[in-house]
Amino acid sequence: FGSEYGLVTLAAFVLLLVVNHGLVAQL
Repeated sequence: FGSEYGLVTLAAFVLLLVVNHGLVAQL
């Protein structure tokens, strides 16, 4: 596994948290 793959995974995880937080904020 390269560092780029880890970076993409981290970015996707952070994006998921942001979206989830946004949905919770709307509720």
